[in-house]
Amino acid sequence: MELQIALFLFLSTRAASSASIPTCPNGWMTGEFLPKCYKFFTQRMLWHDADQLCQQQGPGGHLVSIHNRFENNAVIDFATDTPGSNSSEAWWWIGFNNFNNKFAWIDDSPSDFTNWALGEPSNTQIENCACMSDITSDCPSCWHMRGCGTCNNQRHFMYDAENFCVSQGPGGHLVSIHSRFENNALLDLAAATPGSEAGEAWFWIGMNNLRTTSSYTWIDGSSTDFTAWVQGEPSQTSIEYCACMEDKKSTCPSCWRTQGCFSCQDFRYFICQINGL
Repeated sequence: MELQIALFLFLSTRAASSASIPTCPNGWMTGEFLPKCYKFFTQRMLWHDADQLCQQQGPGGHLVSIHNRFENNAVIDFATDTPGSNSSEAWWWIGFNNFNNKFAWIDDSPSDFTNWALGEPSNTQIENCACMSDITSDCPSCWHMRGCGTCNNQRHFMYDAENFCVSQGPGGHLVSIHSRFENNALLDLAAATPGSEAGEAWFWIGMNNLRTTSSYTWIDGSSTDFTAWVQGEPSQTSIEYCACMEDKKSTCPSCWRTQGCFSCQDFRYFICQINGL
């Protein structure tokens, strides 16, 4: 799945200390005419977590921003030369994103260069983070938009949770809810599931406005004949497109709230549905 390919590797940058060749800490790379220090990390991470790790490395730390063809080529060379990087078989995160409905670098530097692959950037609402393709790609060092993360264990971003549900069998989707009885029964089912921790965590349902921003609909295409929004919802912000149900410890158990579908904090449990036998 494409959302997973981009998770393999990422690059980090930190501020330069010289106008020509920066002096870099041990393990960091640079060169003539390059403005920063660079380091390739081989951990597999979500985009947001990767940038947080980069920030922890020192002043100016962020996922890499790239400002000309020379720097773009240097970055892929650094990646290829890093022991254990396996960069010939994996793509990696860069700092380009469109979280605020415009493309920008995470370090707020100017967007004065791009190297998109053919057909990119995609215009979907589910792909907000950029990654660079490897040296064996049809377009080495080209940029591609991808979803910003996948899941592990049973916590997923909304889009990845839906893909998992679809894979479970005919009719597979994040759950759609059509009555108060069904809504309450699902909360009880989640709370009774061993290991779910559903009494301490919200979870994804199939309600969203990814396709039609003017209204919320079910991801399985079924009728929107019941809602259980908490007071003040659904949100009309440009960053919250998906819905989750509150847990039993909430002030409004089984109520629905809108959430961002892919930001780092939106890593939730979920309920699938499939057709009966």
